[in-house]
Amino acid sequence: MIPTGHHRSEAEIARAYDQIPEAIVMPPYFYPEVVRFAGDIAGQRVLDGGCGNGALLGLLRTGRPAELSGLELSPALCAAAQERLGGAATIHHGSLQAPWPFPEGRFDLVVMTEVAEHLANPWMAFGEARRVLARDGRLIVTFPNGTAYEPFFRRAERRGGAGRWWAFLPWEHPKKTRQPIDTVYTFREIHALLAANGLVVSQMHGREAFPYLWDWMYIERRPRLRAILQWIEAMRPLADRLVNRVNAHRICYRLFIECAPSPKAGRLDASPSQGRDR
Repeated sequence: MIPTGHHRSEAEIARAYDQIPEAIVMPPYFYPEVVRFAGDIAGQRVLDGGCGNGALLGLLRTGRPAELSGLELSPALCAAAQERLGGAATIHHGSLQAPWPFPEGRFDLVVMTEVAEHLANPWMAFGEARRVLARDGRLIVTFPNGTAYEPFFRRAERRGGAGRWWAFLPWEHPKKTRQPIDTVYTFREIHALLAANGLVVSQMHGREAFPYLWDWMYIERRPRLRAILQWIEAMRPLADRLVNRVNAHRICYRLFIECAPSPKAGRLDASPSQGRDR
């Protein structure tokens, strides 16, 4: 785990996000992929934890009717989400790292997309997500996976991310992130974080295999090599399909994970390893 900005208060983080709501965007495929992964939510009670500007909720409302809610720390993003959604969803202002303003078992589905890496205390958030889930509810989380940048990650760190080595650092790395708070998690640490909060992975899907190739393409200036990288970029959907077919999710940068509450135990106090095991 490599943290950035974990020393900042939630008030400081909220102010930072208030200033950059328009800059918080995801690849065009991302939210449709979350909707596809979630499946049929007709008639379900759905919470988007860390809903941002409401982009995901906006897509979820275009499907069959569901009861939609959002929880967001930034007042500016709350306002943007409410404006986008009107009366189609209820947006709550609040922290994911404090008790959530919902009763136990309130939701059939909780979604947290690209959220945990921006929390200093994700264990609190996952514990609350599990608490507000119905007994047979689902939690869908997405994670950026630092392991996907191996085997070049450590060498890029030693080079300080200089020059082309920038491409071989995850976007959450202190030398690359544009967020006020961020964290690089490895594949093993992601699984440990979920397990530590009594969450059992039921299915997983990956996108953006070999992400350093795509990052390299954007900074490469030599025409011949750039052309080769652009050709590889065109093969990205095929690469992702093949990787998922053989369940090689650890080499994918974006992980889509469905979890269910473990029936065996309450919330654990353990936290993922602080080591660098990838």
